[in-house]
Amino acid sequence: ATFSSNSSGGYTFSVTATTGTCTSTASVTATVNANPNASINPTASSICAGGTINLTATGGSTYSWAASSGGTFTSTTNEATFSSNSSGGYTFSVTATSGTCTSTASVTATVNANPNASINRSASSICAGGTINLTASGGGSYIWSTSGGTFSSSTSSPTSWSSNNAGSYTISVTAGSGTCTATASTSITVNANPSPLLTFAPICALGNPLNLSVSGGNSYSWRGPNGFKSNSATPSKAKTVAKDEGIYSVTVTSLTGCTATSTIKVYIGVGKVTATSNSTVCKGGTIQLSATAEFGVSYKWTKQFSSVVYNVQNPSIPNAQPSNGGVYLVFVTGVNGCIGKQETLVVVSSAPCTSGRLASGEEDEGMEMEVNTYPNPTSKLLTVEVKLAKPSSLNLQLFNATGNTLIEWELSEESTLHRKEIDMSEFKDGLYLIQAQSKDGKQTKRVVKVE
Repeated sequence: ATFSSNSSGGYTFSVTATTGTCTSTASVTATVNANPNASINPTASSICAGGTINLTATGGSTYSWAASSGGTFTSTTNEATFSSNSSGGYTFSVTATSGTCTSTASVTATVNANPNASINRSASSICAGGTINLTASGGGSYIWSTSGGTFSSSTSSPTSWSSNNAGSYTISVTAGSGTCTATASTSITVNANPSPLLTFAPICALGNPLNLSVSGGNSYSWRGPNGFKSNSATPSKAKTVAKDEGIYSVTVTSLTGCTATSTIKVYIGVGKVTATSNSTVCKGGTIQLSATAEFGVSYKWTKQFSSVVYNVQNPSIPNAQPSNGGVYLVFVTGVNGCIGKQETLVVVSSAPCTSGRLASGEEDEGMEMEVNTYPNPTSKLLTVEVKLAKPSSLNLQLFNATGNTLIEWELSEESTLHRKEIDMSEFKDGLYLIQAQSKDGKQTKRVVKVE
């Protein structure tokens, strides 16, 4: 007889033997033991190449592991570990034993290939502020990272990268393919741009030499006014002319090929000097002198043919008298040690001041008056033309450089246009002042008499 059962438990088997009319019975018992219930619990069903799967078996007292070929498989009792650098499908089985009974369980796992990340760069070095173009390959998605600098986009390819600071930088990209990633890196060098230092020697007067200087690079290219060009670090010109003033630029190139451009303003003396006054000033009023120089640091005023000195930029002379009129000179010392000069003519009227405004020397009248003199300079006949906004009579006065009235005319016609011709041939060469006064205001013009 044959007996089998899928159910564990105790079973009794009997047999009765017969010989002729005689019989005999015998019995035996058998036990059916339960099979172990083997199972495997993996930490993942798939990994990326180089990753690891941990396996845990249950259902038995002892375990025997087996794995398909490839990769690295290690086991201890009911735990096992698997890893592989090769993509593909793998099967793992365990036989669980309980007493004399066994049970086998199997699982499969997939090892996915990692992407092959790479970086293609447009250059290995740039100048500070420059840009490198970067292209990644080998994946379906990309994430860029860097030790410094800035990306135009950190999640796309191609992208660009730049830095304003010199140094060495590492740029990396992580390429993704499914759940697997790979990283590639490249090194970039950012070279410093040159820092030009420009100077020029003081030029105190036209005709003095021009001497420029620049440092901070390996080669130089100059451009400037009056057709100036040079590739020297210390270019020069033997004699300067007025057209040599202006902005000079130099492009400096370093040994690494980086460039920078800088400029310097070349000027003669102390630069442009202006001198003004509030002339004409009434008798008893205040003369207000004012001077500016583009590169001036100190100022000294004096009246022509006088020993009085005013060591301020904008001096005031109170209680002005006609004798205070004349040409005032200002001497300006510049930052370069040069000295510049300018002059202004002051006329003090013999008429006393009648108001505080006049006494201060302020005259804002005459804005609706236009005074023209021609030819100016003149050697003989001078034409004075005065245009008014509304009809008025006109008073004309001619003053010398010391502020004394030489001639006075009364043009009584009520008109918007007055014209007067003056014979200047009888006067000495020098500066003169024409003052035109209408009912509504007055203006003055300088006149120069020459031979």
